[in-house]
Amino acid sequence: MKGTIQAWLERLAGFVVALGVLGLFSFLLLDRCIMPTYTRHGQEVFLPDVVGLPVEEALDTLRLRGIPLEEVDTIPSTQPRGIVVRQEPHGGMRIKKGRGVRLVVSGGETY
Repeated sequence: MKGTIQAWLERLAGFVVALGVLGLFSFLLLDRCIMPTYTRHGQEVFLPDVVGLPVEEALDTLRLRGIPLEEVDTIPSTQPRGIVVRQEPHGGMRIKKGRGVRLVVSGGETY
């Protein structure tokens, strides 16, 4: 009986070690090969702040940096018509290349 328990514990220890090695291998594969391809580290661009600019100037600024426009919404605002009042994501940060930007433009007070 004592030999059976010892043999079982040895098999369990071997299983735990094998599981640990497999887990470490999987982590390294994910960390070094898969995630860098998926997250595209180093492929970022600076997103300028275009709030306060006329919409055409904002669009040109984004286009020159290769930043795609996702959507343009118009809202009533005390700002003059055609001025960008908000952007998402916020300007002044680095974003992944190819990420779209959403602009909110003033339609004027009587929109």
